Amino acid sequence: MSQEAEKLEFRKKEAFDEKDKHRAPVKLPAELRFIFDELKIAFYEADFSTIDNAIEKIETLNVDNVLKGEIERIKDAVMMMEYDNAIEVMRSLLKE
Repeated sequence: MSQEAEKLEFRKKEAFDEKDKHRAPVKLPAELRFIFDELKIAFYEADFSTIDNAIEKIETLNVDNVLKGEIERIKDAVMMMEYDNAIEVMRSLLKE
């Protein structure tokens, strides 16, 4: 990895970490853990159909504004195919 790419990766991780510091406690719907597990497997297998279906399931959940913001972070990471970042947000929500 080039030095410039490493700097960019570091700044991106730093930004995600900074957002996590200021996040309020979030109430998670029970089914969200299962959807996250499904997503993690789909990321590993590069199963884009399952990824799309899982994102659609997440979008149907009735969640508060704080969780909506975190879900947007996951969706943004998925859209950019930055699955490691999406997993980090999921882990922080699940307190893993």
